[in-house]
Amino acid sequence: MTREQVKWLLTLDLSYSIKFPKRDLRNGFLIAEILNRYFPEEVSMHSFVNGTSSVNKSANWALLSKQMKRLGIRCTAEEIANISDGEGDDAMKMLIRLHRTLSKLNKGQGGGAEVTSPFPNGGMWAAARPGCA
Repeated sequence: MTREQVKWLLTLDLSYSIKFPKRDLRNGFLIAEILNRYFPEEVSMHSFVNGTSSVNKSANWALLSKQMKRLGIRCTAEEIANISDGEGDDAMKMLIRLHRTLSKLNKGQGGGAEVTSPFPNGGMWAAARPGCA
């Protein structure tokens, strides 16, 4: 991962850090969390399970593929299978694609809503505790 991609991931304040994309993205949960930061109305985290069973992975990716298609983010069935199985470098390619696509939204070039920070007022914790910003 490039330094820019690492910095981007850190700004999202994900529930788990992505150290090894091939392993960490297998169940789709962190992909859903990334998309939730930009599209909270379309990608609801209560629909996803952070589990490692094949049933959880299949359910997560089935829902994710529909949502990604609706959001205009390309993802083939072969890529999903490879990411889910931890094969090849499709997990890293997915992160790069998400970074490029969502960064365009940040710059107002994607046609969607302009997103500058997933959390207003300096972060999730500052927003959750009044007077701590």
